[in-house]
Amino acid sequence: MYVPGSGGVMLYKILTLSEKTITGTNGRDLNEYKTELTAQEKFNQYCSWDHTDWKNKEISHSLSFKEGLVDFHHYEQSDLWLIDHWHPEEFYNLYQQKNLWGKDFYPTVIFIDVMPEHREFIENNQSKKVYNANFNQEYYHLGLLQHMFNDISITVPFDCFFNEPKFLQQIEYLDSELELNLNFDLVKDLYKNWIHESLLVWKL
Repeated sequence: MYVPGSGGVMLYKILTLSEKTITGTNGRDLNEYKTELTAQEKFNQYCSWDHTDWKNKEISHSLSFKEGLVDFHHYEQSDLWLIDHWHPEEFYNLYQQKNLWGKDFYPTVIFIDVMPEHREFIENNQSKKVYNANFNQEYYHLGLLQHMFNDISITVPFDCFFNEPKFLQQIEYLDSELELNLNFDLVKDLYKNWIHESLLVWKL
């Protein structure tokens, strides 16, 4: 769960380097919910950020059910694990409407913890990466969800995304808690690709 502009897609890609997880293809593979890929194959797909076309590259790994292309029950019944990424307002509204998943479907909710002092950076980041979101609304719903899911949540500080050792420490913790068995050489390389392309965006 993340406010747009705070690195949620990058975290999703890092965690789904795990060979235990479903790999989103944005409709290119309608059987993605049962397609097993190696960590290297996932990395080869994911290492595709492009500072000149950020948004289109980023959404190319969206889960196909979110595009209305595959019924969600396939993901519920899959032997592979589902890790997804959501903006708080969207998730809150779907959850309140009782759409998609049952009450206990997600056993763990991960929050990227942003603060009001991050607002200027996040809004600039959104603008340069051609996203547009209402920070106040997203931040408000983030707080609601953090309260709702407090007993099953893990929080990742937003500031750690800019400090490689601290970020990797957070990933090591998530890897242990979620039993993902991540390949940390690939984790490091994917993070470095993200930060390199992001720096090019921020310099524009």
